[in-house]
Amino acid sequence: MSPAAKKIRADDRPADERAEELMQRVVTDGSRMLKRAFGRVREETEDILAEARSMHAGTGSGTRRAKSSGTSSSPKS
Repeated sequence: MSPAAKKIRADDRPADERAEELMQRVVTDGSRMLKRAFGRVREETEDILAEARSMHAGTGSGTRRAKSSGTSSSPKS
């Protein structure tokens, strides 16, 4: 029998008390994982925004690039 199984059998607390403790651990571990995941998403978002801003700054301020419509705006020869 594994040590975990022995511990479960040796636990004489009522089932609702053990279930409450288990749920508390699940919620705590789950929120820790969510915080890490959201932290990574935030960091990635900040990196993407910083890259976009640097690319935009490199195009020159105040100038707008023409939208590509698939046709050239210059007359064909």
